[in-house]
Amino acid sequence: MTQIAKKYQTTSNAIFLLNPEAVNGISENQVLLIPSSGNTMLQHEVLAKETLYGISKKYNIAIEQLYNLNPGLRENGLQIGQLLNLSKKTETPKKNSCCYKYFN
Repeated sequence: MTQIAKKYQTTSNAIFLLNPEAVNGISENQVLLIPSSGNTMLQHEVLAKETLYGISKKYNIAIEQLYNLNPGLRENGLQIGQLLNLSKKTETPKKNSCCYKYFN
């Protein structure tokens, strides 16, 4: 996924937001939505002693939505220095988003 993200000047996480099914890997001939470079995401850097509850209250966002916006968060928990996605602006493809078909 890193190579695809680099090719389209985006991040793997941004691609996962548009393609949550790709978190566990992608298969041959799978079509991925790629966010346009014009899309922006609101993020939060996790500090020591912060909790999901505290972050959710600070930004008025449901904990479940934090899980949905951040693949692996439920399984791995918060890590100091981690960037959490707080917005879902890239979840809705824009007209200038493109698709990438994966071939093995």
